[in-house]
Amino acid sequence: MRGGANDKIIQVFHFTKEPLRTHRIPFKFVIKAVSILNVNSCAPSITLRNERKRFLEGEICNCTSGIIAKPQYIEYNNVILSDYGLTDELLGLDHVDKTGHQAIANSILPDLGYEIEDFQYYTWQITNWSSLEKRITSPEFEAGGWKWRILRFPHGNNDDSYVSIYLEFSDPIDALADLHCCAQFGLLLWNPENPAFYASQNSHHRFTAEEQDWGFARFYAQNKLFIPSDNQPHPLIKNNTCNITALVRIIKDPTGVLWHNFKNYDSKKVTGYVNLKTHGATNYLNVELQLLYSIKYFRKAIYQIPTEYDESNKSIPLAIQNIFYKLQVSNTYVETTELTNSFGWNPSDCYTSHDVQEFDSVLLDNLEGKLKDTTADGVISELFVGKMKSYARCVNINYENSLIDNYYDIQLEIKGCKTLNDSFLKYIHEESCEGNNQYQTGIYGLQDAKKGVIFE
Repeated sequence: MRGGANDKIIQVFHFTKEPLRTHRIPFKFVIKAVSILNVNSCAPSITLRNERKRFLEGEICNCTSGIIAKPQYIEYNNVILSDYGLTDELLGLDHVDKTGHQAIANSILPDLGYEIEDFQYYTWQITNWSSLEKRITSPEFEAGGWKWRILRFPHGNNDDSYVSIYLEFSDPIDALADLHCCAQFGLLLWNPENPAFYASQNSHHRFTAEEQDWGFARFYAQNKLFIPSDNQPHPLIKNNTCNITALVRIIKDPTGVLWHNFKNYDSKKVTGYVNLKTHGATNYLNVELQLLYSIKYFRKAIYQIPTEYDESNKSIPLAIQNIFYKLQVSNTYVETTELTNSFGWNPSDCYTSHDVQEFDSVLLDNLEGKLKDTTADGVISELFVGKMKSYARCVNINYENSLIDNYYDIQLEIKGCKTLNDSFLKYIHEESCEGNNQYQTGIYGLQDAKKGVIFE
């Protein structure tokens, strides 16, 4: 590519993270003497040998020959070149290698099983480690629409034998007044001359106005920072220079309480509901009552049971009515002692785990009896009784044996199932009866068949 006598030719080379390690084929810009080259004009595309070459995902940096190892990255509103007196100007196109950072994140961050809304990384370049203040923060970066910083105590946070590093939420405190952000993150300390050798820690946290930073008071021992280890040619910090990288996954919080510590938690304000107080091992009881309470027609039916002459602590319907009423109007947790007393339990019985299916069956039978001859008679069956058809259908002859039963509940297998729908599909999956496992039809003898269940 040729330019005029007064034109400027700039070499452009490709690299990823380390300018001294180039790849691909370098190319050139010709800048006409009448123009000023601006990133806005070159970032979308450039013309090279009559082909359109796009900068897919990269950062442009200004590298003069004297400081090629320390590129100065250019913002999209900065002028790249305005002084034609410079003769050793170079541009570098740093290809943002998010795939590589994703791979590193996958290797050091465990799979927590939650949906990841966003993944970002940021590297903080440090050139004066020994002269840094006791507490120092990196420039801000964004992840998940929030602003973050790396918080570092070069000489430790209350323990000078370790370097302390944290991830800090840096948006204004009032931005998190009633909000939160769940993040899984990894922090890496590494030498730019030997990126394969690094020290790392990982964690996850619910960032709130009360807890804006999270990390590691004992990230790495001070006495190991400046000496090579593990057969590495370089220490983590050499010539007072190192990099710290933050790998941040923003985790979706569908329930609103993921990783919540429940300090000063106002469930009424957040969800519109209050919880039930647990006594011993009554968690299953509380879950059952909350589920039943959330069914509007069941709640209305319970209120229609006549209990005006019932004795407190001996009437199950009266106890449930009181619990449901308090769940509606109370701003704090609700006691269940009246209900457990109505079961005839003493305090020690509350520390015994009961079978939840059996408990559910006994409770609903009791309430169904109390609802007889009321305006809500039969509502238990209408709400909770379903019909299921069990069948065996022969493959080679026209024969089917089936039975329809009522059911109050079913047991679903959850192992290996990611969703409730997967569990239902596994429950109704047909079983093949063939070979040594043929189905006995009686009059037709053993036959190949399909067995399964269908919800009516």
